Amino acid sequence: MTKILFALLLVSTLATSPLLTLAVSPNSCIAPCSLQVRLSIEPARDNEKVMLELEADDTDYYRLSELPLNERSPKTTYIRYPDVPAGVFTLTARLIKHEGRTWMAAEARKMVVVR
Repeated sequence: MTKILFALLLVSTLATSPLLTLAVSPNSCIAPCSLQVRLSIEPARDNEKVMLELEADDTDYYRLSELPLNERSPKTTYIRYPDVPAGVFTLTARLIKHEGRTWMAAEARKMVVVR
């Protein structure tokens, strides 16, 4: 049986209220498995896009998703990664904002281990 273990590191420009949060499920499954990602982003006028990367530390598995954002975007978005193989993965979400230039406002990162 393959199990997935999750650890969360959240970095945000706002200490009291994160701009971006990331959750992954299920807590365990048999590889290959589907990962369901729940991404929560505080709506804001200057939100441009969110970039979500799923990358294996020990193989060439890599997925990149870019979602456009604006002030009317839903606060919660779900993304599914089907058929994720065994390995150690980093799942990173980056919120890109704009104010005449592009800059990273917040980052959330999860480590995923499939055994």
